[in-house]
Amino acid sequence: MRGTAESGVEPTAVYQLGGGARLYDRGIVARHNARIHLNDVNDVLDGIEDEADKLLADLLAILDSTEIV
Repeated sequence: MRGTAESGVEPTAVYQLGGGARLYDRGIVARHNARIHLNDVNDVLDGIEDEADKLLADLLAILDSTEIV
């Protein structure tokens, strides 16, 4: 029997969030807004990655052409 002294398993507390449909609706709106506002994040991050790759290539070229004494 689960949750009894014989099984050695303690029952887990269950918490109910208040708000019901209102909380659900707020979550839907939040996800919708995030989708709209974060829609171009991948493009922005791709641009940043491209710039970082160019900077790294330039740095490596400088380091390769410099003699270390």
